[in-house]
Amino acid sequence: MQPGQRNEYLKALGIDVWIPRRPGFPDAQGTVPSQRESRAGALTRTSPALFVIGPGNSNTLLLCGSAAEAATVLAADIARCLDCEPVWGWPAQSPAEQGTPLEQAIEERLFTRLVVFGVGLVDDGGETDSPAIRSARRIQADPIEVLLTSGSAKQKLWQQLSANKWCATPARKEQ
Repeated sequence: MQPGQRNEYLKALGIDVWIPRRPGFPDAQGTVPSQRESRAGALTRTSPALFVIGPGNSNTLLLCGSAAEAATVLAADIARCLDCEPVWGWPAQSPAEQGTPLEQAIEERLFTRLVVFGVGLVDDGGETDSPAIRSARRIQADPIEVLLTSGSAKQKLWQQLSANKWCATPARKEQ
């Protein structure tokens, strides 16, 4: 259900609808207001970034810079350490790729956990410290290309995942 339709449905039921007014969130009609300038003064895109969301039905979405990054051995190791089989996503590279705005993907696919590999990948109005996007708790991590070469960056990621209790617990051996 589209955000605008959902809001009209809730209003018809007599439920008050509150709509966030932060940039990047859909308004009552389900459209995202455009930003003219970022905090740095550079022009930003007038529509939300579109992401290709891979297959799966997990509650965890891992966003990286490209499909090639999601296919690395490190990406497979990260996926194995989690307590579920995550869904990978990356920015749509061309109009031919079917992309979805991140907020819409989170709502429609019911993601409650999000790991973003790289600053600037998600247009969040400069709020990279925000612990959530929509209903998904977020962990901000270094880009995959940095994780591939930096042991301390990997260690920081594992600590974040462990602190949030997103890592799988090892199976105990029966004696």
